[in-house]
Amino acid sequence: MRNLCSLITCALLCHVVGAVNAHPLDNITISHYLKLTANGVRIRVVYLLDFAEIPVMEEMEQIVDGVITPEEQQMFLKSNLSKIQKKLVFQINGVAAHPSWQKHTLTLKAGEGGMSVGLLRIEGVLFLPKEKVSVVTYRDSNYPERAGWREIVAIPEKGYYLADSSVGSVDRSHELAQYSPKDTAAAPQDVEAHFTLRSGVAPPVTPKKQAEPPAPTEPKRGTPLLGIVISAAVALGFGAWLIGRRGASR
Repeated sequence: MRNLCSLITCALLCHVVGAVNAHPLDNITISHYLKLTANGVRIRVVYLLDFAEIPVMEEMEQIVDGVITPEEQQMFLKSNLSKIQKKLVFQINGVAAHPSWQKHTLTLKAGEGGMSVGLLRIEGVLFLPKEKVSVVTYRDSNYPERAGWREIVAIPEKGYYLADSSVGSVDRSHELAQYSPKDTAAAPQDVEAHFTLRSGVAPPVTPKKQAEPPAPTEPKRGTPLLGIVISAAVALGFGAWLIGRRGASR
């Protein structure tokens, strides 16, 4: 019932005030962002959740008045922060790994219709085993029912490179701060990632050599010897027929 009231209030406010500060991905979205910065010792983890107006009201508001108080923010963090962290699943070389979470912030700012949008930022460190190669996998299981931007960025530090990475190293949204209209039409939907961390310099990428087209073949011709044999056989047959015909006429 509380969620239904929140949705009705939100819809009325949006209709009255308009979309001056509307979230670029619509007011029902929760966007995800993960940045992994890796070296041979540890991986720095930055995880963001960008709550648009309606999710802020549904997830954080305790008293239906359109305002999220500091107390309500703290209640949200107390109830949900550990759950969110546990749904970020890492493995290193096939073994479950758990980041050491170091700090978090929840920032609200003005959104559409006098409501708020919220940005949850969580930072931590994932320590790596003392091995030359680390195979890292990741999955985000938070809010799968919500539409939104889902971006994963993996960046190697100097002296290391990522092999077989399923994600890129370019931060398209600048930590969910800038959504270009061109990108929002086809928002990334990355919830999983894997890569192999190696030391050294990445080997140069060798372009694949295109297969050369087969050489044209000349049409097959009969051998000269075969032609001579056939011609001789025809001549002999014709000669025998002619001799037989003359004998018959006598």
